[in-house]
Amino acid sequence: MTLAIHAIQPGTMRCYGNHAVFCGAAEVTAQSRHLATLLTVTGDVDAGNVESLYERTGCFVLPDTGIVLDLSGVTSFAIDGVRMIARIDEACRRAGIEWALVASRAVSDRLARTDTLYPFAASVPEALHGFADRIVNRRRVLLPFLTRTA
Repeated sequence: MTLAIHAIQPGTMRCYGNHAVFCGAAEVTAQSRHLATLLTVTGDVDAGNVESLYERTGCFVLPDTGIVLDLSGVTSFAIDGVRMIARIDEACRRAGIEWALVASRAVSDRLARTDTLYPFAASVPEALHGFADRIVNRRRVLLPFLTRTA
């Protein structure tokens, strides 16, 4: 089951499958992994496709599962792309979902000019490893409560 984290009404957009969706000069793919949903955007993010990219990436959120937004294949990143990332960040915080951003050089250069801090990861494996570490730490905290007897 997917949970839309933006204003798109359920059933108006297909939000499943691993096929690539073209949004102008960019391409979006989504993969549901055990630790997180991996959203990969490649190509050029510009003013003409940023809304479509947000709609496509914003609908792939699984409850209680993190999101890795992989922008490492983005070759150019317009100023409007910063707004897209801010909206995804806000929606994830509102839904209580952890997320990580893997950025290309073009994306990190653009985001370096803003004052906002995002949860960066150097690569997709590093982001997934971070999610796994947090799960292990939560389990470690809960384990003493599960072994106690009355």
